[in-house]
Parts: sequence; structure tokens; C-alpha cells
Amino acid sequence: MNGSWHIYRVGERWRRPRVDMRLVIETSDFVAVGFNVPVAEFEGAPELGPDLLSADFDAAEALRRVKERGDEEIANVLLNQRVMAGIGNIWKSEALFRSGIDPFARVRDLDDATLARIIANAKKLLRASANGRVDRMVYSRGGQPCRKCGTRIGHRAQGPDARLTYWCPKCQPTSASSSSR
Repeated sequence: MNGSWHIYRVGERWRRPRVDMRLVIETSDFVAVGFNVPVAEFEGAPELGPDLLSADFDAAEALRRVKERGDEEIANVLLNQRVMAGIGNIWKSEALFRSGIDPFARVRDLDDATLARIIANAKKLLRASANGRVDRMVYSRGGQPCRKCGTRIGHRAQGPDARLTYWCPKCQPTSASSSSR
């Protein structure tokens, strides 16, 4: 990557010369300045999936969108904001743990009831986290004993962005489609 971004308060002096500035994005309080950025593209906002924290969350639509991605691993699908908006890396791992599902399982190998349970657990965890603290069972606990069964928590990079996934090999048994993990 070339170039750099600096964030300044409105009116604050820039630390780089104006001639290096390629792009400025400004709000009423802050200015983001891209220096020596060779290429910058703005794309329209992607259509987000149903928002898990919304009062009118559409679980059926979320399930439909998950099922459209049958060849993908369930953990990667949960991070796709076009499928369902709101879930991040922490709650991906935690929802799959609470659902007893292997994060490397292909969506096509999971039935509708299982997928609905994962979605419901994700929604429940997000709501609980928005209202306070939720104990993490697996996230950031790689190599430590599972709080449920004592098995060592696994962790590894997954997906195109190599985000860390955490799971308990005993509580989330390997599915046939993910046996090469």
C-alpha cells in the first residue's frame, strides 16, 4: 500500500505538505487527509443484509441469504454484512460455539433448523453485548481449556481476510465437509 491517511481536528495544522495531499474528507469536527495516495475510489454503499439488532429483524430473509452461499464455510458467511448486518469476528466464533457448529462446515451441509439456531444465537449474543458484558467462551482463548469441556480451544486464520476463528474441537465436532481443517 502506498500513501497514508492522517486525521486532524478542523483547523489543525497538517504534518505533511499540502502538495502531498491527494484526497480530503471532512466533517464538522474532523478532517481525514490522504497523502500520496495513488488511487482512491468511492463506491456506493453495499446493500446490507437484515440487521441483527433491528427491532424488525427478518430472520427468514437472513436464512435465505445464508443458504444462497452453500459452498462457503459458515464462519465466513456470518461475517458477510450483505448476508446479515452486525455480526463481527467475536460473535461469529461465539455464536458457532453456542450452536455446537464447526466453523469450517459448508453452509450446504447444515440444515435449515441448524442455520436458524445459529442466526438466533448470533442475535441473542449481539443483543446481550449491546446491553452489557457477555462472557466469551472461545474468542481469544486459543490454546486454553474450553470452559465447557476442558478441551484445548483451537484457533486459526480463516477466509479471504485471514480473520482468526476460535472453536472447541469437542463441543463443535468436525463436519464431513471440513475434515481437512
